[in-house]
Amino acid sequence: MQVKLNQKHLLEHCQRVSNNWNPNQTHATFEKERNRIEKREILIYWNTSYLPKSFSDLVKVIIRVNRTTKIFDGRAWIRSYEESYYISTILLSPREFQSAIRGHWGIENRSNHVRDCSLGEDASRIRVKAGIMGTCRSIALNIMRVNGKENIASEVYQNCLNIQRLTKYRFLGF
Repeated sequence: MQVKLNQKHLLEHCQRVSNNWNPNQTHATFEKERNRIEKREILIYWNTSYLPKSFSDLVKVIIRVNRTTKIFDGRAWIRSYEESYYISTILLSPREFQSAIRGHWGIENRSNHVRDCSLGEDASRIRVKAGIMGTCRSIALNIMRVNGKENIASEVYQNCLNIQRLTKYRFLGF
């Protein structure tokens, strides 16, 4: 599970661990594609006994991922650095953690892209009980996916033109 800014205390403890202790395992990978060079470094910390009791019961491993990216924009290389933290209840090898984290990014990116581009989630002006609308978007997206629809944007457009299409959907196997 990724530790984000909304988990302030856990994030601070993960940062303290990585700044004050040596990692038990590390692994680095390099990727070069066209105008992009990326280095990913995974640092794994097994000993979480120094975490507060409220966290140490849940957290068995702390994973720190450092990403250094260089992108050539046609004139110069632009460098960026990102550091993120993950926690785990099981111990895996650095390669397995990297694969799991990359797989999760793919799911996040695909989901967020569809929700933003096809369903206009980021452009939404709904501020009061916005979670209800988010749930409605999730239901609509899941219904379209259960029915084998791959181009969500086109499907939303077609459904807006002809509301009768909605009666042809299967709802969770019914």
